[in-house]
Amino acid sequence: RDLVGGDGALFIGGQLLFGLEPQRTHPQAYVRVLKYAGLERRTGTIQNLVSDSRCEGSLPRQIDSARETVREAIPKRRALGNNVRFEWFPIIPEEAWLEALVNAVVHRSYGHFGDHIRVEVYDDRIEIFSPGRFPGINPVSDLMNVPRFARNPRIARVMAEMSYGQEMGEGLRRMVEAMAAAGKQRPMVTQTAGGVTVTLLGLEAEVNELPPVAQEIFQRLSQLGRARTGDLIPLVNHSRPVTLRNLRLLESLGLIQRVGRGPSDPQAYWIVSANARRSLL
Repeated sequence: RDLVGGDGALFIGGQLLFGLEPQRTHPQAYVRVLKYAGLERRTGTIQNLVSDSRCEGSLPRQIDSARETVREAIPKRRALGNNVRFEWFPIIPEEAWLEALVNAVVHRSYGHFGDHIRVEVYDDRIEIFSPGRFPGINPVSDLMNVPRFARNPRIARVMAEMSYGQEMGEGLRRMVEAMAAAGKQRPMVTQTAGGVTVTLLGLEAEVNELPPVAQEIFQRLSQLGRARTGDLIPLVNHSRPVTLRNLRLLESLGLIQRVGRGPSDPQAYWIVSANARRSLL
């Protein structure tokens, strides 16, 4: 698979796939799973980090270790199962978050060693960050029709041959379908200069019946925790009147609420309502 040079030395792909300790030469090539208590990340004296696990070794070992760690960390709810007994179910289907995890490991930018893959588990969602932007494509607008583009083709091929993928460009589509089958909201994919974040929300899918702008606002608030109207306008890429109209719609449905000292408070902000948060429990 062209993972070894003429002198017998492993190339970077070979080291990552089969090396016993690839982190000795590539210290940021690992998956970090962080579990937080609550709905947002806090710092300093009010830090709410519950557990912090680093999954190292070869890429297959990283995935296997991270899979078990996330299984333990993800919040669960008790409900009636198919066998007519009450069981504990994760708030987000494993098929969805595992797909995001595998995609992150296989397709991250391994030329960008300033950061690592992070899986952040909250009471209502999972966020998976992968270093490196999408190479030349932007899947945010239509997750069901993203053209296949393997940043690391040799790694992708070997991982597919080890049954960690299929090299068919179906990952994002499977995530969307898995979330829909579980009655959850569509995944949200965002890009920054440093990389890509996939957010999987545990909230139920009734939000999918709202106008697209309202859906985007609700997802942004779920991810950010709180935001002012002015902060949301550039994020949803619509005018202030359109943004306000959809904010009022969400507020009227009891999905979000405004926090401020009065109707003209310039520091007022929006949050997801407690009732909407409780819908996942």
